[in-house]
Amino acid sequence: MIIYIHGFASSGNARKAGETKKYFKNKKVLSPDLPVEPELAFSILKDITRDADFKANLIGSSLGGFYAMLLSAIYGQKAVLVNPAVEAHKSLIKYIGEHTNYDTNEKFLWTQEYVTQLDNLYSEYFKFINQTNLFLLLSKDDELIDHSVTKSAFPNAGKVVEYENCGHQFSRYQEALLEIDRFLYGG
Repeated sequence: MIIYIHGFASSGNARKAGETKKYFKNKKVLSPDLPVEPELAFSILKDITRDADFKANLIGSSLGGFYAMLLSAIYGQKAVLVNPAVEAHKSLIKYIGEHTNYDTNEKFLWTQEYVTQLDNLYSEYFKFINQTNLFLLLSKDDELIDHSVTKSAFPNAGKVVEYENCGHQFSRYQEALLEIDRFLYGG
């Protein structure tokens, strides 16, 4: 089983979630729509992971990468982090205000309380991460998150692959699915 975790202002129907489901058609792939509130989103993800008997692999993009790395710390699963917001509490503070979900067009409010919740989650779990369980899938031209900062946060990552010309949305994700398969399943 794979749990695909979408990023900020996205949904379980995001492009990368669909590409993951298509590629891993012989595996169960869950890609839940998560609420905006971080503590609630993380609680849901912990429940899903626990219900999977801790056998699920994780793929998370941006804020979803933040959640995936923390779930990996708790449950010891392998996690693929696609342009992850490693310090989401720092990178998402500048987005306080009203936003529109890219997939659903629903408006939502991002608050200081949500940033504080991210900080609390980071403080509680980051220190328990086993870096060898992590695959960093990074875009060198990510316009939102500096890939070199992510690399330096995980000097002992299990695998790191950097791509050119795919931005924060990681437009070359489909090309990376074979590498993801190899990391998760030795494929």
